[in-house]
Amino acid sequence: MRGLRVSGRCFLRVSCFSVGALIWLIGCSRGSVQPLVRTDLIANQDEKNSSASPASVTMAGDVDVAAQSVEAFHSPHPTTTFPPVSGKTRSRPATLTDSALVRRAAAAAAAGNHRFAAELFRQAARQGDEQAQIALGDLYAEGRGVERSLAEAFSWYRRAAEQGHGAGMIRMARMYRLGLGVSRDISKAVSLLEKAIRHGESSAAVQLAQLYLYGNGIPANPPKAVELLQQAARDGDSQAAYLLGEAYRSGKTGSADPARAIEYFRLAADRGYGKAQYALGVLLNEGGEGVPKDQQAALVWLRRAAANGVLDAKNNLGVAYSDGNGVAIDLREAARWFREAADGGHALAQANLATAYRYGMGVEKNYVAAYKWYFIASQRFALENIAMKVASDYAMKTLAGRMSPAQIDKATRLASDWLQDHPTALAISE
Repeated sequence: MRGLRVSGRCFLRVSCFSVGALIWLIGCSRGSVQPLVRTDLIANQDEKNSSASPASVTMAGDVDVAAQSVEAFHSPHPTTTFPPVSGKTRSRPATLTDSALVRRAAAAAAAGNHRFAAELFRQAARQGDEQAQIALGDLYAEGRGVERSLAEAFSWYRRAAEQGHGAGMIRMARMYRLGLGVSRDISKAVSLLEKAIRHGESSAAVQLAQLYLYGNGIPANPPKAVELLQQAARDGDSQAAYLLGEAYRSGKTGSADPARAIEYFRLAADRGYGKAQYALGVLLNEGGEGVPKDQQAALVWLRRAAANGVLDAKNNLGVAYSDGNGVAIDLREAARWFREAADGGHALAQANLATAYRYGMGVEKNYVAAYKWYFIASQRFALENIAMKVASDYAMKTLAGRMSPAQIDKATRLASDWLQDHPTALAISE
């Protein structure tokens, strides 16, 4: 991650490949850049979404990067918590009643009427429709149309799994692995993933490979992980190809092999996998590791990743436009990208957008909006990185000294409303 100075201020960019990165938070004084702390970013098996906040004094800390979640069954929302339902392990044909209910429920969800969708999915789920059980579980996991309940979500996933539905097994495994709604139990997670693999679920192989690759709760077994990922990649799984690229890049396969990493990143990126497109963009922008620096090519891949909903890419495009990194400086365009990522729940972009409002960079100076976005970012940082939360809180405290009580109340209310309208924004990521 690097701080990039614009008119004496700085926006922060995330690189999922930064190890031993120097994290900068930029102070109030024009042109001041003072690193306070150096920390190492420790990569784990999950892709993460880095978050930091430029405060009015320099602060630094390690930044957890939240995983970008993928779209759930029939959901129009791109930041769903759980993986998609493949439907290829259905143990019985749906009745006409089930199918009609599921189609109506899917249409309601696509129209944004999640409450009605939940009612219809529930009817079909009670009749034993596995797809409806999975979809209803997803709604409970996300709090869409129903009150959020991980225990209820787990219950519906289990019903689907008991009927032989691989997607239900995968979701149960994830909840056991992370202790979501149930006590954490890695052995049960592994057992469920192995069972899902036997049902033909390539995504289960990918999840199990990550456990073996990083030894998360089980003894590390990189050769076994690579074997699982290679098979899944051959079967067309883009995430598997991406993870192979990361494994070869980081040396988890035994020794770093940038050439092989690029090969797998490109394979996944060409298939339209957003995280791989972002990975290529980062590598090409920074160069090194056997990769020639090419900012123009980097921007192409970052834009493709952004079009695929990768929030890190949107934030980095904002930084590119604020810094003139491969493009002409355009603070309005920078603020636009920060807003897109911030609206998607990217804490670093939220802090960057707050900074833009605070200093009037690409947007009209607005302390209420700045306070609002620092407040929202602070809530996310509270889950991921206390140092960054302290930075955001300090920024709010500084702003509060220049605001009236009515302005502070308004900003807090706007932030609370935003968080209520985005119930997954504070979901604990892997």
